[in-house]
Formats: sequence, C-alpha cells, structure tokens
Amino acid sequence: GGEKKEEGGEKKEEGKRENSNVQILDPVKGNVAFSSAISGWSFTLESFALLYRDVYASAGVAAADFDHRQFTRRLWGDVYFQPQTRTFRRTAPPGGGARSFVQFILEPLYKVYSQVVGESPLDLQRALATIGVHLRHGALGLDTKPLLKETCTTVFGGAAGVVDMLVRHVPSSRAATADKVRRHYTGPLNRGRRDEDKKEVDNEGGGGGGGGPGAAMDFGKSKSRFQEVPDTGVTFADVAGCDGAKQELRELVDFLKSPRRFSDLGAKLPRGCLLSGPPGTGKTLLARAVAGEAGGAFFSL
Repeated sequence: GGEKKEEGGEKKEEGKRENSNVQILDPVKGNVAFSSAISGWSFTLESFALLYRDVYASAGVAAADFDHRQFTRRLWGDVYFQPQTRTFRRTAPPGGGARSFVQFILEPLYKVYSQVVGESPLDLQRALATIGVHLRHGALGLDTKPLLKETCTTVFGGAAGVVDMLVRHVPSSRAATADKVRRHYTGPLNRGRRDEDKKEVDNEGGGGGGGGPGAAMDFGKSKSRFQEVPDTGVTFADVAGCDGAKQELRELVDFLKSPRRFSDLGAKLPRGCLLSGPPGTGKTLLARAVAGEAGGAFFSL
C-alpha cells in the first residue's frame, strides 16, 4: 500500500511539472495579440494601456499616477468602469454599460475607423491631435484605404504589439529544443548508449553470412565502395563543349588550389557543387577535369 501511494505521488508531481510547462493563452498575460494586417495595426492589452498612459501624460498626468499594469488587468473579462466613483468593478453600473474592453479598446478603435471613413481630413487631423497623434506630411491626401492604414499604424504602432508578444512569450528555437526533445524523443540520450545498442545488434547478427540473422540486418545496405584516383590526367581541355559549365567550375578550381588566398578575404570554401543533367552529358568527365585542374584526387562511388 505504501509503495502504491508513493507511485501515485510521483505521478502527481510529474503531472504538475508537465502542466507548469504548458502556456495558457490569456490577453492579460500579454501572450495574445489583436491585429489586422489589412488595416496595419496590432496591439496587446498592455500596449493599449501604454497608449492611454501616453495620452494622459500629454494632458499633464504623471506616469507614476497611472499604473498601466493595473489598468491592463482591468481591460479583460467581466469588468466594468463605474463613472460615478471612477473605479472598476465586476458588476455593471446602474443603468447598464459596456465591459471595459469594449469601452476602452473597441469603441476608440471604431472611432478611428469612423473618423477616417466618414469625416473630412481636417476633422480627422483635429481628432488625432487631441490624443497627441500627427500624421506624416501628405498622408491626409491619400485615398480612404491607404489613409486608414496610415492612421492605424501611426496610432497603434503597426506590428509593434505582435513583435513585443513574440519576444516576451515565444521561446527561441534554441531555448525550446530541450523541452521538445523531452516531449517527443524516445531514443537514447547519450552517445555511449547508442554505441552499446549498436554492439548488441552486431552481436545478435553474428556477423552474418548466408541466410542468418546477420543477413537480415544487412538487407538494403549498399555494397558500393569509394575508389580513389590520385591523378585523373583530365583537364578542361579534354572536355568538348560545356563552355558555360567550365567557366563556372574554374572558380571552384581556384578555391581548391589556393583556399588560403580566399579565406584571408573572408570567403568560405563551398561545401560542394551539384552537376545535374541527363546521362551522357559529361558530368563525370567535368568532375574528373576539376580534380585534374586542381591537382586533387578523384573519388568515385
């Protein structure tokens, strides 16, 4: 009975550790962004709260008197602004009212759209000036769609909201690799273990000839071997035609002959060169010519 309890406790602890690694999407935490690629805006709750802080700062309110983090927490969920007491509560004010997300985010967003679409450029300029936003010179002369995108990008910061969210909450591929391996990889985690497994397979196969277990392990393995030709005796002069290919391969020959000269200039030696074409077009002969011109060995498979 004691052993079962301990085993159950270990499973619970393991479950807690796994749940702790699961990221819960929550706009209040900043890992959810709102965006429109067509209209050129994106924001998180915190970035919108910072926008309010900047507006109040332009009106003379000190940043210390406006806690944007507390304001961010009140912009989501069943939270209502009480105009009489200027506080936030979980219940709607007398006479009803919209949630704080609608009142402080959606309605200003709708107002920007309506100002751009339905008002004159001069009225739009005046409305934006009340929140300290000024469009670039000549933007008011744009058509409606470009003007809407210009206005929204200027007010909300374009892709700033999405970028901030990704930087804060999406781990880099390097940081996430350990967790990915833990979740999906089921093989050995060290090289020594892999070597031991390979020895066990070899021992079980018995070196195999004929129809024994070793032959089954060798199924599908290539019998080809590398052959080295120290000196091909072939140069580009022996290749008829293919002038364009030979011209490009001369650069590779220069690399092979004197790599130090290029590395001193910051260049990197290419890892390889792929010759493609139908059979009988001279690919192997060109490869032999490269080895002959560079004074290197030619390997064939």
